[in-house]
Amino acid sequence: MAFVFSVDGEDFSSAINRYSFTVGYEIREGTNSGTTLDGANVTDVLARKVVITATTNPLDNSKATELINALNQNYVSVAYSSPASIDGEADSGYFLPEVTGFRAAIYRESTILWEDGANITLTEV
Repeated sequence: MAFVFSVDGEDFSSAINRYSFTVGYEIREGTNSGTTLDGANVTDVLARKVVITATTNPLDNSKATELINALNQNYVSVAYSSPASIDGEADSGYFLPEVTGFRAAIYRESTILWEDGANITLTEV
C-alpha cells in the first residue's frame, strides 16, 4: 500500500517525512476512573482516539508550506496510512491539528542551508 496522507481531500503525502510518521492512541477516561482502597485501578474508558505525529519535509518544499496552511483550522478531515488498518485501506477521521517546532539548523551568511520541517500533531476528536 502506498503512503497516504491527505487533509480535507487534498493529497499531502509528499509533504510528510515518512520516517517520522507515527500513529498512536490516546485513552479518554470518564469520571468513574480511580484507585480503590485495596490499590486496584479502575478505569472508565470512554474512547480510544487516534493521535498522529509527523514532521513535514523542509519548508522549501512548496507542498509542505501548503500543508501548514491547510492545518490552520480548528478541525480537519484526514485520510492516513495506518498499520492498524484491517483491509489495507487508508483510515480517516476528524482531527484537531497542532503545528509546532519550526527549526532552521544551519545558516551561512544569512542564508538557510539546511532546515527541518514543522512538527505536526493531529488528535482525533
